[in-house]
Amino acid sequence: MGKKVKKEEPELSDVGKLMIKNTIEDDKQKQEILKDLKKNPRYKKYFAPYNKQTVQMFIRAYADAKWRYLKYGEMYLKKEDKETSRYKYRAEQCFWQIQQKKLFNVQCLWRAEKIQLPGILLSREFEYWEKAIKTCPYIDPVTEDEYNLYLDYLNSDYYNYGNSDEYCDWQGLYMFHGDEECDDDYPDWYKFYDDRKGTGDLIKLSDLRGDKELKYTKLAAANRMEIYKKEHPEYTDPVSDPRPMISFGDETLVEFIKKCDDPILLKYHELMDRADYDDDEFPELSEALEDLKNAEVPIIVEEGSCWQDTIIKSMASHQIRQLNKALPIVYDEYLFRLQNNIAFGYTDEEIESQERERKMVDDSFKTSILLGRKLNSEPEDFNF
Repeated sequence: MGKKVKKEEPELSDVGKLMIKNTIEDDKQKQEILKDLKKNPRYKKYFAPYNKQTVQMFIRAYADAKWRYLKYGEMYLKKEDKETSRYKYRAEQCFWQIQQKKLFNVQCLWRAEKIQLPGILLSREFEYWEKAIKTCPYIDPVTEDEYNLYLDYLNSDYYNYGNSDEYCDWQGLYMFHGDEECDDDYPDWYKFYDDRKGTGDLIKLSDLRGDKELKYTKLAAANRMEIYKKEHPEYTDPVSDPRPMISFGDETLVEFIKKCDDPILLKYHELMDRADYDDDEFPELSEALEDLKNAEVPIIVEEGSCWQDTIIKSMASHQIRQLNKALPIVYDEYLFRLQNNIAFGYTDEEIESQERERKMVDDSFKTSILLGRKLNSEPEDFNF
C-alpha cells in the first residue's frame, strides 16, 4: 500500500485573513457585551422584576443589537448627517422665500404708488432683486417670528411636495394681478403668508405704475414694428392671415408624421415622449424617484393607493423631515452672518444671472420706456 500523501492546505488570501481577524474581534466584542450585561450591577435592578429565563433571552438579543449599534452606528450617523447636508441646499432656497414674499408685498405697494423706494425706477428692477434677494436693501432681516411662520407652512397642508420652486417667478406680479385663472401659479407660501398675516389684499391693489410702463412699452414696440416693416416689405402680419393657426399639441405632431414623414418617427415618439404622458397622473413621481435613488438613509414607507402614490407620499414625508432638520442649521448660519457682519455670498452662476437681469433692465426695458415717453411727446426720463 502506497504512502499517504499529506494534503496541503491552500494559503488564505489577504482578504480571507482579514475576514477571519474581523470575525474573531467581533466575537470577542460580543462576549464582552454579554459578560457586562450579566455581571454589571447597574443592570440588576432593571432585570429584577422579570422572569429569569426571559431575561437571559433578552440579554442575548440585546447583546447582538448593541454590538451592531457599536459597529455600524457611526456609519449610519454619518449617512444621516450626509442626508441632512443634502437637503441643506433645498432648505436654503426655502429660507429665502421668506424674503421673497416680503419683497413681493413691497412691490405691490410700490406699483400701487403707495410708497417710493430710493433707486427703484421701473417694475422690472424687482426681478433683479429677486435674484439678489440676499442683499436686497428694501426689506428687513428675517425675524424669529417669520422663520417660525415658514416652519408652520412647511408642516401644513399648504406645502406640496413636487412643487418645484427653483424656477418660480417670485416677483412676477404681472402673472397674477387681476387674473383669477393664474391663481394656481401663485406660490403656496404666498397663500399661506397672506392667510396668516392678512396681506391678501395687496395683490388686489391697482397696478398704476405697471399700467403706465405698459403704455410706453407698447408705443415703443409699435414704433419698432413700423420700422421693421419698412425695412422688410416682404413681411406679412400674422393677424392679417385669415387661415387658422396650427396647433403645437401632440395630436398635430402625430397627424403630421402620419401624413408627411417617415412612420418610424411614430415609434420613436411613442418610446421617447410616452413618459411625459405617463406622468400626467403622478406629476411628482419623477422627482420622488430621483430623491429615493439619492437617499442616504432608509425611507419610512407611507400608505398609498398604488405604488406610485406610495413612493410620492413616502418621499414627501421624508423631505419634510429633512427640511425640518436642515432649516434650523440654515437659520443659525443666517443669524451668525448678521451678528458678525459677514456678507451673504453668491455662486458665480448666480452672479451671472443677476448681471444678465441688470443688463436686460438697462439695455432693453429702460430704452423702451424712454422711447415710449419720447413718442408720447413727454420728457425722456422716469418721472411719471
